[in-house]
Amino acid sequence: MAHASGRSYPIAATLGWSMILQQFLHEQQTVHEQSEQLMQLSATQGFPQWVALGQVLQGWARSAHEHSAEATVPMRQALAAFQASGTRLALPYFLGLLADVYRRQGDRKDGLAAVADAFAVIEETGERFYEAELYRLKGELTLQEANQKSKVKVQNAKVSDTQSSVLSPQSLPSPQASSLKPQVGWSGRRRSVSSKPSPSPANRKQSRWSCGR
Repeated sequence: MAHASGRSYPIAATLGWSMILQQFLHEQQTVHEQSEQLMQLSATQGFPQWVALGQVLQGWARSAHEHSAEATVPMRQALAAFQASGTRLALPYFLGLLADVYRRQGDRKDGLAAVADAFAVIEETGERFYEAELYRLKGELTLQEANQKSKVKVQNAKVSDTQSSVLSPQSLPSPQASSLKPQVGWSGRRRSVSSKPSPSPANRKQSRWSCGR
C-alpha cells in the first residue's frame, strides 16, 4: 500500500500544479475536470492537502456559472481543514481565489475580508508569489463598493427631487386663480365673472325716463 501511495503522490502533485497553471489561464472547464481526478485520487491515497486544493479550485471553477452563496461553502470548508492541518503553504493563493469568487457574487465585504486575511498570512510567512493578484482583487472590490455607494446616492437624490417637486409651492393653486373661479349661489346656478362694467345710477335714471317719452 505504501508502495502504491508513493507512486500516486507524484501523480497528485502533477495534477495539482497543472490545475494551478490552468487557473492562471482562467480555464474553468479544465480546472473543474482535473479537480475531480485530483480529489478522487487524493482521498483514496490519503493526501488531505491535495484534496483541499481540489475543493478550492473546483469551487472557483464552478463560480463562473454559479453565483449563489452556496458556491463558497465547499471552498470555506476546505480552507478551514487546510488551516487546521497547520499547513500555510499557498494559503494566500487559496484566500485570493475565495476573494475572487466573492467578487463575482458581488459580495464586496467578504471579498475584502478574504484579501485582508491573505495579506496577513503573507506578512507572517513571506510567501508573495500571489501578492500582485491580491492587490488587483482589492482594487476591483474597492471599486465595486464605491460604484454601489454612488448608485445609492444617485437614487436617493432622485427620490428627494421627486418629493420636493410634489411639495413645492409652484405645484399648489394660487389664491388669484382660485378667486376667478365661478362661484355657486344658493340656487345652484353659477355666476360668471363679467368684465363689462355695471351702469351707473345716473344712467339707470336716464334710461327710465327715456322709456316714458
